[in-house]
Amino acid sequence: MALVYDAGSRRTLIRAMIWLSIPCGLLFCWLGLLGWTSPPAVDERPWERPFVLLLGLGTGLGTIGAMLLYGRCYISQVEVEDDGTARVRTIGPFGSPERVLRPGDVLPGAYHQGHFQADGLRGAAPWHSVRLRGRRIPLILDPVGDILDAAATERALGMERGELGVYEPRPRLLSGPRPRLSEKARKRFKRARRRR
Repeated sequence: MALVYDAGSRRTLIRAMIWLSIPCGLLFCWLGLLGWTSPPAVDERPWERPFVLLLGLGTGLGTIGAMLLYGRCYISQVEVEDDGTARVRTIGPFGSPERVLRPGDVLPGAYHQGHFQADGLRGAAPWHSVRLRGRRIPLILDPVGDILDAAATERALGMERGELGVYEPRPRLLSGPRPRLSEKARKRFKRARRRR
């Protein structure tokens, strides 16, 4: 059995995000219950209390459930045996659940570049979807992890030859030209600075 892919430090980051989502989700649930049990306001409408309760519980339980699901889909390690079967480990809150994949279990997936740009921030989070027979939600392979043997990883996860090498290096955040202010915004900024 040979290790062909390892997520490295991202495994710790995802596990920390899972553990952080639990108190955050419980906080949202508590806020929903607090809104349900607080004394009624004078001008309160009859639908406001159930709405606050459902909003808090839905947001809290949704946050916890989404992070647990993301961890179960994120591939942290891939080991390949001589007969072509692969052992894929995902991330759980306590350990790394393992799944054995035979060559016929893997369906063709897709590569996603994951580029984003917002308010002068640019970044990329490329990922491969690994579709499995009998599973509705695909697994996620992060190509930024340590790919120890690209050819063996591609064979084990049903990718085309050379597919793991297609992603571009991640651009640095805050790189590129700074966003330009309009003339009106620049004048307002100068006026505000003079008032100080």
